[in-house]
Amino acid sequence: MKAMTIPATGEPSVLTLAELDQPTPGDHDLLIEVHASGLNPVDTKLRSGKFRAPVTFPLVPGFDVSGRVVGIGPEVTRFRPGDAVFASPPLFKPAAHAEYVLVDERLAARKPECLSHVEAAAIPLALLTAWELLYDMAHVSEGQTVLIHAAAGGVGHFAVQLAKARGCVVLGTASSDESFALLDTLGVDHTINYKSEDVEARVMQITEGQGCDAVFDLVGAEVFKASIPLVATRGCLGTIVGIPADAELNPLFLKSASLHAEFMGSTAMNGGTPAHQGGILKQAKAMVEAGTLKPHVSQTFPLEDLAAAHELQASGTATGKLVIKLRD
Repeated sequence: MKAMTIPATGEPSVLTLAELDQPTPGDHDLLIEVHASGLNPVDTKLRSGKFRAPVTFPLVPGFDVSGRVVGIGPEVTRFRPGDAVFASPPLFKPAAHAEYVLVDERLAARKPECLSHVEAAAIPLALLTAWELLYDMAHVSEGQTVLIHAAAGGVGHFAVQLAKARGCVVLGTASSDESFALLDTLGVDHTINYKSEDVEARVMQITEGQGCDAVFDLVGAEVFKASIPLVATRGCLGTIVGIPADAELNPLFLKSASLHAEFMGSTAMNGGTPAHQGGILKQAKAMVEAGTLKPHVSQTFPLEDLAAAHELQASGTATGKLVIKLRD
């Protein structure tokens, strides 16, 4: 089968199209014929060497998949050949920038019938990240004020929709006209241009000096540190990119505020239960079909142009998700 590989860390040009053996399903595995696979920041971090965990190369990236089941392991009970499914293949194993991929059936869900494979492939990793942070950790609820940095990005645009689905008042930061247009369609209550406005002043104006019940940093570094004073008393601060070593966290203690760090790959890395994430995707499918969740795909690429997709992803200018299309 054709697969795009990362033979070693480097620039996007290191990505190499290779011929690999088609994998054989293990006990709980689905063999999925890949129709589309999503691109995420973790892909560019793995390729560039900026990922904060040991990685073995060569590696087939692509941690979102939508496709058709063409083979199953002997212990599979929930799916059969022919089923259309979507999932997030685990990190550090051969993933979905390939013609075929193995995914544990417990990580998968049936694809929403109302979505194309390209649209469905935009969902898994980013949606799981947002869901685990907002719902499993922060427990956002009706009436809370929620600030989402980089609200028009892959994780951000799902976080907005999840917060709105719970009845939150949502503030979102962005900088481009395209991003603000997307946030308007998603129903963001207050948009903030982080390039031309004083974010802290705007947040305090909107919240009447109280700060936000939940602040979600999807950027990292200086944005994380600048988020600390924006958290309300007994509120929470969440991050998906780690905590800077020089961040001063004592102000959170003085507010009795909580801190949450979300890495959706921790389930695979630390022996967690894969069925939890498969269950989230099943709930996401129901939300999509009910019209309360919609992926935004800003651009698609063929597998052969993955390097160009990496360059765009790393630029930080794309809204929503970039998707690699392998089959119709």
